[in-house]
Amino acid sequence: MKPLDRPTDTEIRRALADVLSSTAFSRSERLRAFLSYVVTKDLAGQAMQLKGYTIAVDVFRRPDAFNADSDPLVRVHAGKLRKLLAVYYEADGKDAVWQIDIPKGGYAPVYLRRPPVSDVQDVEDAEEAVVAETVADLAGPAAIAETVAEQAEQIAKSSSVADVPDESPEDKAMTAGTRAKSRLSMTGRARPGWLPAPLASPVAMISLLPLLLFAPLSSTALGVSPQVQARFSLLTRAADIGLPRVTVRSDGEQTSLAAQLAGQIRAAMDYYTVIIPASKPSTAAAASFVTSKSPLAFTISISPAETDGQTRVTVSSDATGDIVSQIWIDNENLSNDFDLLFESLGIAAKTLATNGDLFHYAVDKGISSPLMRCMLITDTYRREKSRDALKEARICQEKLLGKRKNESEFIISASELKRNVHP
Repeated sequence: MKPLDRPTDTEIRRALADVLSSTAFSRSERLRAFLSYVVTKDLAGQAMQLKGYTIAVDVFRRPDAFNADSDPLVRVHAGKLRKLLAVYYEADGKDAVWQIDIPKGGYAPVYLRRPPVSDVQDVEDAEEAVVAETVADLAGPAAIAETVAEQAEQIAKSSSVADVPDESPEDKAMTAGTRAKSRLSMTGRARPGWLPAPLASPVAMISLLPLLLFAPLSSTALGVSPQVQARFSLLTRAADIGLPRVTVRSDGEQTSLAAQLAGQIRAAMDYYTVIIPASKPSTAAAASFVTSKSPLAFTISISPAETDGQTRVTVSSDATGDIVSQIWIDNENLSNDFDLLFESLGIAAKTLATNGDLFHYAVDKGISSPLMRCMLITDTYRREKSRDALKEARICQEKLLGKRKNESEFIISASELKRNVHP
């Protein structure tokens, strides 16, 4: 592999979508979010800002006071991510042209060009042949015979020491049976050390009933993901939170390409905490009733384009009808689940991020809230790392948070800034 080569941005996004949609990553939502975050930041030219603190705050929703030096959360998940990437490229991704890797000692991704599968197989076959030939040279017939003789002699010695001379054959059989049963009991029925001891009596069980009845269930036990919890929390306070509220709407049948792409975009919205995902309307007619006239309400409409063979994605303001952005996608690029995932990730990143189309439109039109403006200024410092950007971000945070903010503190993450304003 050649680490000095770099693929195009399109090739990187396609490689990322390939990994995220694989079987290996299907069961790990945290690692999918981790990988998507670092690759997206790298594509935005912010690889140097990928630190343990920022990943903990943005990906794992840790508080602003998180200490990356004492808490190994990010390092542990980075190790898991590296192992899962290795598993993916050994199985589902064995035919991939580009390999995404996270080198140890940092979190910035690198992209390695993989040799063709046929070349890899030829190299492996050659290595196996060399190893087999070397072993044959080192271990000839005489060496093998000598090794076997030594092992037989050791077995005979151990058997003679273990035997009891005065024990009858029947006693030996009973002793052997007892030992076998003991081993079976130890291996098959021994209680692992981490299991609690069983309850000693019904009275002990009754004493636990208050805990069972009144202990609150965790979100995992209720089957609710952290993203869904965040969505419900935001929806209940949408009127006063001062962030863009986004509705995704599709025209046509539920099985159409527009409907499928809309579903993928809704799923991608869960990872953008700087916007408010609106509830999903059942039809285009129903959407007209839930559309808000708030200046910060927007709709992403997906519909067949006027020309055959294309799908149109339009981002518009609900209050004025202004078109914020509009793109056309060839239907041949939406032919399968992978293509739908790839296009939806690109649309979400372009539209929903802090430096995306919605935030810049709101600032240009003078409708952005103080929270939005401060989030954009904070994100600007995070990308530029200049003294002027830091000064501007610190001033806006002091005005926004007031007495809740200590003068010596600075919030480096836009999403964490939102959580400080609306916990």
